[in-house]
Amino acid sequence: MRGGGFAWMLTRCYVERCCSDSQIDSKMGSGAFVYALLNSEIVNCYSQNEFECEPTQGFEPWHSVIRVVRYSKINNFYYSGNIINYIVGALEDSEIGNFHCLKNKKLAEKLIYLDRGEMPSSIDITIYDSKEEMYSIAEKLNNGLFEEVWVNQDNDLPKFKIA
Repeated sequence: MRGGGFAWMLTRCYVERCCSDSQIDSKMGSGAFVYALLNSEIVNCYSQNEFECEPTQGFEPWHSVIRVVRYSKINNFYYSGNIINYIVGALEDSEIGNFHCLKNKKLAEKLIYLDRGEMPSSIDITIYDSKEEMYSIAEKLNNGLFEEVWVNQDNDLPKFKIA
């Protein structure tokens, strides 16, 4: 019923160079990459999950890339799936940097649904109107890294550089 494309919950984890590319069938609110990120860090990852969901008993579920982010960091990440309402559902004392997201028909103007943090969260999110605009973002994702992690693809979204 609820879920995440990559994982349900990450607690005290460090996740690097991971991706999630699948179909998610969720009757309730879900996270396209992770439902909950707690005291963790996600670096150089992406999600291309597509949601397939039908409203249940008049309830229209809302989806986010990550539903709950608490005391965590996300850096060099992109999302290019079909339906999300928010980037993050609930944010608390966290950092989101160099995050790139495809706009869709449901994405709200308010990208973070609720910020509960007592400390101000740092947020750097770029929204793109079309997938084609995201084809050349590897340079942005590599910015500030010691080595090149991302490479642009011809007529496709960036992928990880193979060593």
